[in-house]
Amino acid sequence: MPIKRSSRLDQVTREFYGYSDRRLFFRLDRNEDPVGWEDSKFAELKKSLIQEDFAAYSDSNELLSKLSEWTSLPEENIYITAGADGAIKNIFEDSGAVAKISSIHVNGWFGDYDKLSTCQLFVSSELGFELSEQREKFIFVGDMR
Repeated sequence: MPIKRSSRLDQVTREFYGYSDRRLFFRLDRNEDPVGWEDSKFAELKKSLIQEDFAAYSDSNELLSKLSEWTSLPEENIYITAGADGAIKNIFEDSGAVAKISSIHVNGWFGDYDKLSTCQLFVSSELGFELSEQREKFIFVGDMR
């Protein structure tokens, strides 16, 4: 059954005012490009960039201070990361777990496990044979350590 397009959807617009003055607001997500770049403008911009240009807040101390004031939380209770996946990974690791970031999620676990050794353990304990003895019949696809 096809989805019927609503006429109200045609009325939705996106407004973008740029980032000319970041002192007046916080933008805590940077995962979208609402306008896009022309190739010539992008090439021109690249010539003038320095490393500090890639940080939305080059002085995170000021950001931390303002967030602390705005949220009424002590600065030591605020954790700033470059994205949600990094924050999740750091929380796992701070709790003594291992974490790996994939393209769509974060895997976390306690203990010294990896996909290959866990696959070998499963095959041995549940299927009753060793993968290493039947390499010609199986292919392992995944990170090994």
